[in-house]
Amino acid sequence: MGLRKMISIKSSFVLSLLWILFQISEISGQNPTFKVYFFMLEECKITQSYTPEIIRLWSKYQNDSIQMEAIYPAPSSSYSEINQFHKKYQIPLPWKMDSLQSLAKFYHIKVMPEVIIFHQPTKTVLYQGRIDDRWAAIGKRKSRASNRELNDCLENISKGKQFQPFQTEAVGCFLTKL
Repeated sequence: MGLRKMISIKSSFVLSLLWILFQISEISGQNPTFKVYFFMLEECKITQSYTPEIIRLWSKYQNDSIQMEAIYPAPSSSYSEINQFHKKYQIPLPWKMDSLQSLAKFYHIKVMPEVIIFHQPTKTVLYQGRIDDRWAAIGKRKSRASNRELNDCLENISKGKQFQPFQTEAVGCFLTKL
């Protein structure tokens, strides 16, 4: 057997193996259909006030097809402060820093907390905005939310119901741009 034929067989084997691993990861849910990004600032009082709701949403809707993650794009954030924040508020979401603000710029994030629901197969933002309408403006908090847009979107997704992409205006601490 010639060297070229051996290389071709090895290449075919490797490509087949990679394809099989890709299929297994799809089946096992390692590639979620929906990504929910919570853009957060640990020192923001509005973000802090939403931690119980974020935890509730994560507990109810996080699964193989819906993956949630906290993103910290503020230049003032540090790994130790974010770790302390997650520990203090018992936030189970995985998190990452967006220190170059690449995700924040891509999604045009202006305030924190702000949420994105991204549908991976179609590369579409289904929802962007507030968690709910509990905060009417900075310093103006209602006793309870009358509109729970994020919960409603996640409920529709979990029931397989389609909805048109939409946005709401998030209220929170302003993101300092780099």
